[in-house]
Amino acid sequence: MKIGILGNGAREVAMHLALCNEENRILAAGTKINPQISSLAQWNVAVNSTQQIVSLMEEWRSEIILIGPESYLTAIDVNKKLSLADMLEQEGIKVVAPSCLPSQIELDKVWMIKLLNKYGMKNLLPKSSIFSGARKTSHVNGLINRWKEVVIKPAGLTGGKGVKIYQSRNLADAKEYAGELLQGGQTVIAQQKLSGSEFSLQAFVDRNGHIIFAPLVQDFKKLYDGDVTSNPNTGSMGSINNADGLLPFVDETTLENAKEAMRNIVAAIIKETGKPYKGPIYGQFMVTPDGLAIIEVNARLGDPEAINILSLLPEGKFTEICQGIVNGNLNKIEVNFRERACVVKYVVPIGYPGNSKSVVIKMKRTSLPVKLYCGGVIENNNGDLVTTGSRAIAVMAEGNNIPEAANIVNEAIPKIFANCIRQLHWRPGIGLEQ
Repeated sequence: MKIGILGNGAREVAMHLALCNEENRILAAGTKINPQISSLAQWNVAVNSTQQIVSLMEEWRSEIILIGPESYLTAIDVNKKLSLADMLEQEGIKVVAPSCLPSQIELDKVWMIKLLNKYGMKNLLPKSSIFSGARKTSHVNGLINRWKEVVIKPAGLTGGKGVKIYQSRNLADAKEYAGELLQGGQTVIAQQKLSGSEFSLQAFVDRNGHIIFAPLVQDFKKLYDGDVTSNPNTGSMGSINNADGLLPFVDETTLENAKEAMRNIVAAIIKETGKPYKGPIYGQFMVTPDGLAIIEVNARLGDPEAINILSLLPEGKFTEICQGIVNGNLNKIEVNFRERACVVKYVVPIGYPGNSKSVVIKMKRTSLPVKLYCGGVIENNNGDLVTTGSRAIAVMAEGNNIPEAANIVNEAIPKIFANCIRQLHWRPGIGLEQ
């Protein structure tokens, strides 16, 4: 097949690895050149123009196109409600991603909240209030005073870094952040903070509504291990999955409840928009003392959660899944994920996610059984990798259980990055902390 993949991060590297074989030829396009993707794709180009992407994919005669990051799902023509996915399909190219309207489940958190309320899923949501306009600042402040523990988030995309959690000791900071968002013209969502453990349920949906669920994954948003005073959110510092497809804090009943919630959400999206939902989807759930809650829904695979599940697919199976999504016959495809635990950890430049400096990375070989996925790096004129300020490289290991895989990654990282380890940060506790 001739396949197009949009995006240039570690998640997209995982897609390339899952699709690479003698029969597939891949055109990669993104905002920068990922050197690892260049070694996997037949053609890798950096593009910023939507029309250029459409022209490239037409020239390539792509049979299907995969979309990695959410930025390619946003509306290009707001009045006509068209995204890049819509434009590609208008040219007769099949896209393994939802069109503009169904993508609102991720792109607009207010839309998601209203959808779940409308279709009988209010019980899954944390207590939420929505505010727009600078004059609403006092209303937000009053709510923060009443709830004491609160989550403040803008309605639009944040890349995992705009959602902020506040305890009773720093309510002044919560008010300041909400005020800044409102003054800047953004819609603010305030939610009562929940207590519990989060997990990601990723799935593949075809245009006829058939769903294939992947093993559960837990990702780790906080920059540092442990309960430290200042611990900002990131896009994610790593992720884990267990060999049995569950997680230590998720039993079979909870998993089935989460799957049923996802089925209901997909059905609600289709009914509300009048459009089929096709492509990846994942729900970010939390197991709380009061039951299951949903934090957000995303219209794509997670980063790095995609690395966990795609690495567990047998060779050639991801190609079948992508064909099944666009052809509407996922129900005829048998998918058996390998029963292995995987731990993924990102190394990031010191200063991330704020003001990080560029780091020249000269990696050393290791005999340890790990795989690397390049993310926020480019290649300089000397052929060295240079960090771009975002999450640099994901390191993944498999094991019979999560601690075994985590220990392999922890042993490998100092050896691989020995030349620059003092300039990098990662979380050793992922997969080992309870």
